[in-house]
Amino acid sequence: AAYAVILSAVVSLLTSNVAAALTAGSFAGLVMGLATQSVIGNAVAGAFLMLSRPVRVGDNITVAGNSGQVVNVTLMHLVLSTEDSEIMIPSSNVVTAVLVRHNSPDP
Repeated sequence: AAYAVILSAVVSLLTSNVAAALTAGSFAGLVMGLATQSVIGNAVAGAFLMLSRPVRVGDNITVAGNSGQVVNVTLMHLVLSTEDSEIMIPSSNVVTAVLVRHNSPDP
């Protein structure tokens, strides 16, 4: 949004056409919004995971077709450890997928 305002100001300084400045600023805002949509979605989903805590480090889970032990939960992704690799699943996929916890969390 800040880039859209800056672009609008620059265009309005270069031209006397206010409509052109508003159009350029709106277009820039639209482009930035679409470009950051998945990043912001993952961050919001990650915050939800951290607040609701449906899984904790050490839990054995299956989510989005992947099974493993939870190693880390961050704003952007959940890390599962399998026998031969670590899998990073985007937070937005974890929130929208069916999550199976194979062991009960400690109270």
